[in-house]
Amino acid sequence: MVLAVTAVTPDPTARLGRKDVEARKCEKTEEPAITIFQCDAEMTFYYFTKSLHPAHPSVVERALKENREGVYFVENGRSYGPDKTQPAFEAWLKEFKALDEQVRQDIAREQAKTRP
Repeated sequence: MVLAVTAVTPDPTARLGRKDVEARKCEKTEEPAITIFQCDAEMTFYYFTKSLHPAHPSVVERALKENREGVYFVENGRSYGPDKTQPAFEAWLKEFKALDEQVRQDIAREQAKTRP
């Protein structure tokens, strides 16, 4: 897992990143506290927080990768919030890490079933 954490004051960088993702014409899902973009061509998901999210403003990029050992996610997270939002941001990233580990294990089990 690749994890980058950047703490800065809120600025247009997060909005510009979102505009770049929106320009890719990915599938967009709105949830109460986040907006998710699923970009199938890149096998990447982008999660942008909304004001209801305790880690706002933040974004997490999750890219699905594959190597000889199997499938895994690479994560890149950015927090643009003040210091007081950093614990929430770090907790949010831990949730992704746990989810991704579970997905990796599930895929490995399925692949093991199909191997001779």
